[in-house]
Amino acid sequence: MPHAGLGPLGAGAPRLGPNTGAERLAVRAVAERLEREPGDLGGLTQGVGSHTRTVLQDGQRRVPHSELERAGLLPGAELHELRRAIDRLTEELTGTRQLVTNTERAQLAEQQARERVEAAFQEQRAAATVAEQRAAAATDEASNALDELRALEDELRAAGPIRAWKLARSRRRAQEPV
Repeated sequence: MPHAGLGPLGAGAPRLGPNTGAERLAVRAVAERLEREPGDLGGLTQGVGSHTRTVLQDGQRRVPHSELERAGLLPGAELHELRRAIDRLTEELTGTRQLVTNTERAQLAEQQARERVEAAFQEQRAAATVAEQRAAAATDEASNALDELRALEDELRAAGPIRAWKLARSRRRAQEPV
């Protein structure tokens, strides 16, 4: 009974799916080469410390399809290699697209945060401007009131006692609520 994933090199078609005549010829060519040069394995290395896995079963040496593909001895090996490369590149592209999407989201979030900060800054600036205007108006009012009081004080000093009393009375009446 053959090991899963291994095909006999000298006994017909490999286990690759549909058995085509080209596959049989390629495997037979490898098998014939092995019979002529048993240590070569058709470009595959063999021996202690090698990376090639071989199995001796029922007096036949079996080489995994992955090793035959790696050595380029099976038809379609390049196709399988290209498909794996395409799959790997597709995964990389998917990851890159995800990274781009995440970067765009982060950039949008940063832009929105910057806009919120700018709006808050403008609001604070407007509030500060209003506060400065109110403070300036209050300062002007206080300055005017101080000028009026100084003028009244000068008037009261210059006036005699009766005139001072009349000025104070008229001033009180003007400030009383109606």
